[in-house]
Amino acid sequence: MTDRSDNFLQGPLAGKLFRFAMPEAFTIICEQLVNGTDVLVLGQFVGLWASSL
Repeated sequence: MTDRSDNFLQGPLAGKLFRFAMPEAFTIICEQLVNGTDVLVLGQFVGLWASSL
């Protein structure tokens, strides 16, 4: 393993910030896909009953 540390205090910040934020962005996108799929699938089973509440 190489000795690599992300030092946010030295050097350019944009690339480090992008690399730091990518896992969070990926997680949010996956969560939205799961929630949207859940709405589509459960909407088929629940139907109009859920919209009348």
